[in-house]
Amino acid sequence: MATNKENIILIGTAKSTNVNVTMSDFTNSLSDKIFE
Repeated sequence: MATNKENIILIGTAKSTNVNVTMSDFTNSLSDKIFE
């Protein structure tokens, strides 16, 4: 069993990873529009 603190860290890491992926997708689509 992971402790609560470990769970919070895992969830936080997953969320920040998700945000980073979303941001890079957004940036990629933006640069695609700019360089079209």
